[in-house]
Amino acid sequence: MTPIEQKYQDLGGASSFLGSVVTPETPTPGGQGSYADYQHGMIFYNPAYGAVAFTQEIETKWKSASVATATTSDPNITVREYLGFPVHDSTVIAGNRGQVCYFERGMIVINSHSVGYVVYGGIYIQYRNLGDVNGSMGLPTSDEIAAPAGGRTNSFENANIYWTSGTGAYEVHGAIRDRYNALGGPAGILGYPTSNESSVMHGTTEVGRYNTFAAGSIYWSGASGAWEVHGSLRQGWLTQFGGPTGELGFPTSNETNSSGDNFRFNNFQHGVLAWQKSTGNIRKITKVDLVVNAFESKGDDGAFRGSQDLYVKMTVTSSTGFSFTKRYPGDGDMGASHNFDGNTGLFCTIPVMDGNTHITVKMEGWDSDWPDGDDQLGTINVTYTIDNLWDTTTANTGAQGWNGDFKATFNLKADGFHVDPNDSTNFRKNLFWGFKNGLIGTQIGTLSKEIFASTFTDVSQDETWFWHPFNALFYLVYKSALPGAKGVCFGMSLEAIYAIKGQSSSNEPVSQYGIDDVRKNQIAIKHGYQLGGNEIDFFAEKFIMGATHDPVRAFNESRDAFNRGEMGILSLSNDASFTKGHAVLPYSWDSSNATRWVIKIANPNTPFVAQNDGTVGDGEIIINPTNNSFTYQHGSSETWSGNSSSGGRMLSLPFSLLCTAPRTPFWEALALLVVGSLLIMADGGEVTQITDGNGKTFYKPGRIINEDNATRIPNAAEIKVSNAGAKTTIKTAIVDTAAIATKGIIDQAIVKLPVADPTDSMHYFKTTPQYDKMYAPPGTLKISAAALGSLSLSHFTTMVASKNFAAGVSKDNLKTTMQADIAASMTTAVIEQANARSLTLDVRNTGGGTYSWGLNTGVLSVHVAAPSVNNSVDNIAIDGIGTPGQAITFKLNANSAPKNVVITIGGYNENGVKRMFEVSNIALVAGQSVTAQISNGSKELILYNSGPDLSFDVKMLTSAHGNPVSVKTGLKIDANKVAIISPADWAVAKLPTAPVAMNLFDNLGGPSIKQLSL
Repeated sequence: MTPIEQKYQDLGGASSFLGSVVTPETPTPGGQGSYADYQHGMIFYNPAYGAVAFTQEIETKWKSASVATATTSDPNITVREYLGFPVHDSTVIAGNRGQVCYFERGMIVINSHSVGYVVYGGIYIQYRNLGDVNGSMGLPTSDEIAAPAGGRTNSFENANIYWTSGTGAYEVHGAIRDRYNALGGPAGILGYPTSNESSVMHGTTEVGRYNTFAAGSIYWSGASGAWEVHGSLRQGWLTQFGGPTGELGFPTSNETNSSGDNFRFNNFQHGVLAWQKSTGNIRKITKVDLVVNAFESKGDDGAFRGSQDLYVKMTVTSSTGFSFTKRYPGDGDMGASHNFDGNTGLFCTIPVMDGNTHITVKMEGWDSDWPDGDDQLGTINVTYTIDNLWDTTTANTGAQGWNGDFKATFNLKADGFHVDPNDSTNFRKNLFWGFKNGLIGTQIGTLSKEIFASTFTDVSQDETWFWHPFNALFYLVYKSALPGAKGVCFGMSLEAIYAIKGQSSSNEPVSQYGIDDVRKNQIAIKHGYQLGGNEIDFFAEKFIMGATHDPVRAFNESRDAFNRGEMGILSLSNDASFTKGHAVLPYSWDSSNATRWVIKIANPNTPFVAQNDGTVGDGEIIINPTNNSFTYQHGSSETWSGNSSSGGRMLSLPFSLLCTAPRTPFWEALALLVVGSLLIMADGGEVTQITDGNGKTFYKPGRIINEDNATRIPNAAEIKVSNAGAKTTIKTAIVDTAAIATKGIIDQAIVKLPVADPTDSMHYFKTTPQYDKMYAPPGTLKISAAALGSLSLSHFTTMVASKNFAAGVSKDNLKTTMQADIAASMTTAVIEQANARSLTLDVRNTGGGTYSWGLNTGVLSVHVAAPSVNNSVDNIAIDGIGTPGQAITFKLNANSAPKNVVITIGGYNENGVKRMFEVSNIALVAGQSVTAQISNGSKELILYNSGPDLSFDVKMLTSAHGNPVSVKTGLKIDANKVAIISPADWAVAKLPTAPVAMNLFDNLGGPSIKQLSL
């Protein structure tokens, strides 16, 4: 009985919701799995996920034109091909609000009105990250559609998600979404979002929310509403006036043009910022003082009556409702004139809370002729607006001239002052930390597991090792790669930006703080952000582009990010191999000298209190654009430099990349959007060589990156970590899409993350999915149904991979070992494609204890523990990376001493349901290997023994807590045989006592030669 037939029977056969069979089991056109169609739904089989059923409502959407024939942003791939296989049965959404079915790279949601929508790709990842159907965004209300300028968008009940290749996918909701839409959405002045809605903090209290966009921000609070701010006004507001938690508070208007076209302005809760078009300067104004210097009169009352007896009536009003009236003096007169000093001349203060405010000053001079009637000598009546900044000190409006026989000399004096947004004199002094990098690093010490869990959103504080072995291994690398004692420069720089944005518990100016528990914790957490999945992908992409050896690009990108209010971090290294790495916060750019461009930086190693002159030495980076080189003074004795092809590297990391807490580097692989693999080596082992199936290598002898493009795994890159003093070499290999597209090879990336100890390392392999046509009329398939059973692992690349290693099949004789219908498709390009997905690692044992090695992909989890015998070499091979039947092989060197090895292997994990096999006491001798695979949704373990009889024990586990278990000991696989081990029932309550079968085969495609009941 096939897995699909078994699934159908388990659901109740024809009496189930599926009804009777319409189309019998049929292989998918791409050969990765099979499917069967029923009256009211479908069942799909893929070795990685097993047999999965979905309802008629899901099927209707899946077969609709919006999924079956509509294309993604790639016109060559339909939405259905992109979605891939369903990964678990369709389920009812909580509250009976509809139903959902998850696929490899997306989801179909049916609402309570039986209307279906599809979500996929980057938008799907963001939606999943925010809780998807059970989160605050609600259910989708549209399919993904094209948006302006090449973007994509999905609408949801309570939010929208927008995506572009340049910005990624981010959500906008609530009042901020309303304001964004009113401004034209992605086609408006702000462009696409570059962050999710985030908190504005004042200390530990949330006081508002904000989103950043490509060309501005929208800030919201309950008192102010949602308004946008952008350009120089936003920059000045954030860097000079403390942003939303500073003296001005939140914006209360969009940026607006003054009626006289002299200024652009934003209103804030406690004042106005005005940008003068002619100078580019910014003026902050919260109030205007009316200061009178003198009242004068001329003429007299006639013969023998003397000079004028002056008194003044004044009225001051504003369009915002302010009103002030006064007679001076209160009674009587002042004679012909009166002079005032600075104290007595302050008559009133007018609050200016709105850039549209009009202030009118009216003064009437009167001659007291008591007991006769008084004579009016003259009247001054003047109105002031933002176009003269409500200030007679900056724009004389004639108010101080004579009107008739009356003259009033007065000034309106605005409290604000002009600020040049490009004048960063006090940035390093006020907006950066006053303590040294090394000092806080020493106090932080070891980066604890608690900080590790607080850094990455997919790591929990209490997770057990067994169910999250890769987080455990990743922590070992994380801890050693970011030694606190060597500095947390990246964290200091990033947390300073968070404070400027109002997103930190540290308020501006951060220079007010010393080293305390709050600052240590937040800086340590932010330091780990550089190891997030998005950050590593970004760095790898830039490395491939040559952008890390492009100082002019780094100058322009960091400046442009700062000018649009995004800010960012500059990462530097002392050489091409990142022997040392450092992160700084740039704040000023000067390109006025054609051969000497200057970036001023806030340097964690030397804050303002340590070096008061922030304009020289390690307070700046010098770039020569004529030869595209940079120079940076790192401390008193080191000069770092690099150019467009060699030496140190420099890269600008924008805040949009770092604005939210990251996931670990392999989360997207687990989410199945990207078929990726993460390999971690820890403790007593060191990867000395990586070789793919085409014979290309990663290293030259001596563990030096192979620079020969003809023989190297393409496009090697080095990923750095900034810790201001770690002498670590970080090795990476990335296979570039463009370099191999002409060969038809699926693009993949290999990244080795930073290590402080050469025995601790991490490699990341990234491959694009293999898209399957999924559904086609009968009679159009090249792959036979006989190739689709769990034993043959369903896809020819898997069969190539596993047989290639286990049977020693070469490219030349590969076809002779394949079934005829598969062999007919085996062109040289296809073989190279398959071989590109096969990697062999040489692991040098450094001696002492046990070394740990782990592999994690979206559909496979493997952990290997082996004794570390000094200077011996083991081989670990991964075949069929990114295919449903990925295989892992552990092989002892021909001269190795015997070893007992433990291999723990599991598969796709959804909703906390995980099945794993722990194969222990695997007794290997020199030259012997064991290959492990899982199939049928991790219900079956496949083991291949390439040497003499092999003994081992096996433990089968399910549930998120490692229990219940089924343990079988004293098992054996005969020489050169294949075994398939499978419990009869994986149900939590039944697994401990369920029968376990072990079938033996001569080869993967052959008949069973022995059946055992364990």
